[in-house]
Amino acid sequence: MKKLKLTKVIAITLVAASVLALNPIGANAEWKQDAKGWWYTEGNSWAEGFRVIDGYLYFFDSQGYMDHGKPNDFGDKVGLNDDGQFTNVTINGAWAFCKLSGEIVAYLGSDSNVVIPDKIDNVAVTGIGNKAFYKHNNIKNIIIPNSVTNIEDSAFYGCANLASLNIPASVQSIGEKALIGCSSLANISVDDNNISYKSVDGVLYSKNGTNILCYPAAKVDKNYTIPSGVIIIGNSAFSKCTNLTSIEIPDSVKTIDYRAFEGCTGLTEIKIPDSVTSIVNSAFIGCSNLTSANIPSGLTSIEPSIFAGCTNLTSMTIPNSVTQIGMSAFGGCKNTNFYVKSEAMKQLLRRSGVNQNKIVVSA
Repeated sequence: MKKLKLTKVIAITLVAASVLALNPIGANAEWKQDAKGWWYTEGNSWAEGFRVIDGYLYFFDSQGYMDHGKPNDFGDKVGLNDDGQFTNVTINGAWAFCKLSGEIVAYLGSDSNVVIPDKIDNVAVTGIGNKAFYKHNNIKNIIIPNSVTNIEDSAFYGCANLASLNIPASVQSIGEKALIGCSSLANISVDDNNISYKSVDGVLYSKNGTNILCYPAAKVDKNYTIPSGVIIIGNSAFSKCTNLTSIEIPDSVKTIDYRAFEGCTGLTEIKIPDSVTSIVNSAFIGCSNLTSANIPSGLTSIEPSIFAGCTNLTSMTIPNSVTQIGMSAFGGCKNTNFYVKSEAMKQLLRRSGVNQNKIVVSA
């Protein structure tokens, strides 16, 4: 077990052989442990993302802690064990690859223009794994081969300089948040022969047009009208789209998913149609310049943190249809006056964290 070995080396420096593939860490790199878990020092900082250490692939989260054990975010076939090692992964140049699943587990290179191979060791590349390109800020362009059928959740997470992306005809599944943190992404194109997805003016939709999946964060338009026929505004669909000041939602929409409009700091008002019956938690979190918004009359539950951080929201009327309000649904909305029609609704707001002095009960 690696952990037994590590207890012997915590106080000493590892030799330069323990390196990030294609990116040497340095002679003072070492494993450390605290109450939260194992982490790996790199001079004055700690490892984040994928690292190859002593020939094994590891993943470290945004706080530097090693991911390990099951269940895990990377799937059973990659064999992530309790020691944090990906046991079914082959390191081939810039690629960490799982032959059992045909999946790119991690990109370990440093190129700005990346071409994903269609085969590695004569095994077809059919998937791009969760966090495979985690925070590769130097990447500007990625070419996906026609062999790929699946792009996992958060596959391109934090690729801050990725400017455009083409989805080939072969792709059948794209995980939620696959493009989160791609702050320079201005255009998504989709091969016309793709049966699962389409692009409309650079915006990613399901093929039938009922689900808007990703509005590129760096698209320059100030105003956007979601087409009629869209039923679901997807998970993080407009996340960090700071250029948008106005978004029109059609009355075909029924669901606004998790963090759908997170961090849309340019958005000043939003009119949610009464067709919407579900708004998932944190849908408008961090829309700090939002001054006007509404709760649709058919909504029964206001989930946690829906409008958290909307510090400039001035007023909100809660309809009688609402029977539940989650904690911090309006967290940080200190300038908001809330208008309700019953004492019971006032108590729901109070229990969610709203100051009672900001609640107005009227007949």
